[in-house]
Amino acid sequence: MSQKLLRVHEEARAEIDSVFSWYFERSEKSAETFLTSLARNLIQIAFRPKSFEFQSKRTRRCVMRKFPYPVLFKEYSEFILVVAVAHAKRHPGHCKNRV
Repeated sequence: MSQKLLRVHEEARAEIDSVFSWYFERSEKSAETFLTSLARNLIQIAFRPKSFEFQSKRTRRCVMRKFPYPVLFKEYSEFILVVAVAHAKRHPGHCKNRV
């Protein structure tokens, strides 16, 4: 099974940092668990991008267990671009320009 290179959009990186900081302020363990869960999901995306449902015409969604932050990504021939890691209920549509 081959994997594709993962790239993370600049705004998605900022979202990850923000989420991590939010959890870290409340619990270091929760922040660590968030990063571990995110890493597992990114590995799944890299190896099996087509196994995830479409969020829109070109964007797929990977739901994280225990955290309300789906990973939104686009698959290209040479790589996968993570476009958002945004709260599922807050600020709907804030990343529409990336998806």
